[in-house]
Amino acid sequence: MAFRRPLKFEVNTNSTKSGGDHEFKLMTNDDISRLRQRAIFELGKDPVYKLLVTLQGDGELDTISDTRVRSGAALFGSVSSYPSSNDVLGTVNTDFSRLRDSADSSGFDANAFEYLANTSPRPLCLDSDRGQIVMQMPLQDVLDTFIRPALDSIYSDVTNVNDADASMRPGLFYIGTTSVNTVSSGRTVGVVESADAVFIDTVANTGSFSASSIGTTGTFQDHPQTATTYRLFSTHNDDSNTEHFIHDTTTDNVAVPLYFETNAQKGYGHPGLRQFSRNQLHDYLRRAARYVAGGETNFRQSYVIDSGATGNIMGVGIVNTEIANPTPNFQTRLADAGAANPNDYRGQEFPTGTPAAVNTMYLKFVRH
Repeated sequence: MAFRRPLKFEVNTNSTKSGGDHEFKLMTNDDISRLRQRAIFELGKDPVYKLLVTLQGDGELDTISDTRVRSGAALFGSVSSYPSSNDVLGTVNTDFSRLRDSADSSGFDANAFEYLANTSPRPLCLDSDRGQIVMQMPLQDVLDTFIRPALDSIYSDVTNVNDADASMRPGLFYIGTTSVNTVSSGRTVGVVESADAVFIDTVANTGSFSASSIGTTGTFQDHPQTATTYRLFSTHNDDSNTEHFIHDTTTDNVAVPLYFETNAQKGYGHPGLRQFSRNQLHDYLRRAARYVAGGETNFRQSYVIDSGATGNIMGVGIVNTEIANPTPNFQTRLADAGAANPNDYRGQEFPTGTPAAVNTMYLKFVRH
């Protein structure tokens, strides 16, 4: 199939007729670009593929592990002397599996195809193979003209997912480190999907380990502090911006394609031809975008988590920080120092060192 230029009606204000004259014109590249952007906006309001935050540990994306160092096990010496250092520290591992995917298949099944191909009217164009007669665009031409290029533009620009133009790509998910919505130039462009964290990076608070807290044999000291909290966001477009996508700010015109309607009343002087209503056009673009994004090879959308620093990375990297190569610091405690005959001599290794990133995972947007 192929790209085609849909037909539109345009007012010729230079006409000698009162109120101007309407005439057929082919949509310009700018007209088509605005409708492609509108398709992106409609898909963003009703995406095929969504991410959800769960606290049940049943996430379907890869598990992310937080590691931090803790003390070694408490040691007992003897009734008269402290134990010797063994240079052994412990590690605490916490697995986070909090991202679930949710796909709605209703948009790309047989019913969806039937609606797009046969039930709903489609834009009109000129058939150059048959003497430039007016014809309804084949469904695949509609998809080639509007939907596939729109989805291509999402994939090509997604590396800037949370920039000032995020509102032009609504409905995409990304990782951030704040707990509030992202605002740019007075517009909300990123929304916190859940107050619950996707991942909490913790490190050992080395200043909190204390000889006076050395417990009985085999016990540990664990003093975590939060380094960074990561949350799930989605790109957003304020409802007040909805007209932007099909509105020519230079001419103040709104370019809308035409369709055949058998029982149409007088349609701009051409019986049987009508303009799509705005809601009608938006609904068709939404359905068409969901159909391609959900079920068509090379356009299906999904998200993954992996450690590779390439691809369409959504937001910030998720960093696991811990003290790299910690140095044990052996401390002792006489637990019953006030006794007449003290005999509880204890020791324990405490970690020292500087926190550093040990591995980074990324949320990625993929097409397949």
